[in-house]
Amino acid sequence: MINLIKREKPEVFKNSFSRDNSKKSSYFNESKKHNSYVRDDLIEMNYNTPNVVGVDGTNLKIELNNSSYKTKLNCMISYDWDLKTIVAYNFDKNENSNSSLKVFKRINEYSVNTNSNKVIQSDRGLAFSCEKIFEYVNKKNNIVHSMSKRGFKHNASTESLNRWVKEKFFKTYGCKFKNIQNFYDTFRKFVYNFNKLQFLKYNIFDQKNQHL
Repeated sequence: MINLIKREKPEVFKNSFSRDNSKKSSYFNESKKHNSYVRDDLIEMNYNTPNVVGVDGTNLKIELNNSSYKTKLNCMISYDWDLKTIVAYNFDKNENSNSSLKVFKRINEYSVNTNSNKVIQSDRGLAFSCEKIFEYVNKKNNIVHSMSKRGFKHNASTESLNRWVKEKFFKTYGCKFKNIQNFYDTFRKFVYNFNKLQFLKYNIFDQKNQHL
């Protein structure tokens, strides 16, 4: 599928930004540079497209060390749309391209481990439409990056899973944790159990959980 997309839509893998524009205004350059890394929407409204991994950033507010102060963490998280499982995630202070790249790398591992090419669907935010993500995806033969069109909820499946996972996690474990490591360990346990239930539902061996 990836090779077919490369043949039929080679523009998806090209970067039109010219670095000769440095004399123009900084805002104009950054805007044009950002747009040059925007990918075509390969999914649009077809949520039944197979082999899609949706990725998005969502914020979680937790209480640490018996403090009533809420600590906000951004979770860059991705889901297999077919199985409704969590493929990869990464926590950071905010949504950024470094966090996205870590998740993209794990999605690539997931694609290799499952012997299945994947379409990664995201929005057009700066965490995704950037040089490091663009170049990483172009170097890989088993993943392709798709972005929802501006103003459309083509990543609705991912956003819906985000809401459900957050509600399920906080309902199961609450929002108070001894420390940040305790929270990370708890979330990892939650993801493992969440995926295991999905694998049992689809009668699939849980080796796909090993990359997390």
